[in-house]
Amino acid sequence: MKSGSGCLALFLLPFAAGGALGAYLLLSTIWKAVEAGSWTPVPARIVSTELTSHRIDDSTTYQVLAQYEYQVQVKTFTGERVTLHGGADNIGSFHQDAFQVLDRHRQSGEPFTAYVNPLDPSEAILYPSVRFGMLLLYGVFAATFGGVGIGGLVGVWYYRRAEQRRAALALRHPEQPWFHRADWLERKVKSDAGAKAAVLSVVAVVIGGITAPILFFVPEEVAAKGNYLALIALIFPVIAAGFLWFAARSVLSWRRFRGSTLELDRVPIRPGEKLRGALRLSANLPQTLEAVELTLKCERRVTRRSGGETEVSVLPVWSESWRQVPNQTGPFAAGSSVEVEREIPPSLPPTGEEEEGSEIMWKLEATASMAGPDLSVSFDLPVF
Repeated sequence: MKSGSGCLALFLLPFAAGGALGAYLLLSTIWKAVEAGSWTPVPARIVSTELTSHRIDDSTTYQVLAQYEYQVQVKTFTGERVTLHGGADNIGSFHQDAFQVLDRHRQSGEPFTAYVNPLDPSEAILYPSVRFGMLLLYGVFAATFGGVGIGGLVGVWYYRRAEQRRAALALRHPEQPWFHRADWLERKVKSDAGAKAAVLSVVAVVIGGITAPILFFVPEEVAAKGNYLALIALIFPVIAAGFLWFAARSVLSWRRFRGSTLELDRVPIRPGEKLRGALRLSANLPQTLEAVELTLKCERRVTRRSGGETEVSVLPVWSESWRQVPNQTGPFAAGSSVEVEREIPPSLPPTGEEEEGSEIMWKLEATASMAGPDLSVSFDLPVF
């Protein structure tokens, strides 16, 4: 496990670096724009202009170049900086438009406004404003790569910490696997809603980041080229919006019921005996809520490795659902509770690894629809 998490961390490092680069470009561009906003406007003479183009696969990038002269306190300076964003790109038509404007000024001799750094008159710029399309690109880059890389590294760190704690408990209780988790040992099982919300958020950010540029390119494709078939591509941002909505609801539900636990009467829970305990919610349920939907399930997680690829599937073994009336508390109490009592069929397998690549998991899920974030919590059970 340590080797696997280490390899995963190495795999995630380039993504984290890419996210950091995107964040740097985004923040540094905004800072430069704020800084240049206070520079002194002066008339400049456009000496030369050029629009370069570079063909890469099916895409062409452009860059507007210019040389200009301006005076500060009778001293003449030469500048070449056109925009805050360096290099060529194909985000919108900024370079083509700027070239046409600057070339007209060059031909007519009409001055063009340059903005000069009052602390260093040799530093000037012609277009000190940020370009929304470039900020969007930097933001997408930061969110997508940073979400995968940094979010993944944080997840690996938490996983390693949990594994270290589990290993320490396993040394203390080698013959009692139901004591290999601290929350099982304390008989107060924590919900995994936070982990699910984090995973959904990362997935939503990645999908949103990948599809966001479509919102920028499609309107231009339709308006400039009349390509109405490009509107079909908008289905991908719509799908991304669905992921974002689902992730947002998951995060809000986790925040509302964060800290909820399942208090067990005893551990382990033996097959053929009853699961007894109480779900202690960290927030009050609405007085109008009639019942909470409880589901006790046994699942088999199968991991297959072939040709360097890993496929994980979760197969249902058994499940039972029922509705339970919650114990409502007063409006100033810490939260509601739900009594849990259900028999574990004696013929079903216990928690743990059956054989290599196959693992049995027992879970208790509690759900309820209500105004605001819904209740959706899940607990791993020590059935041994």
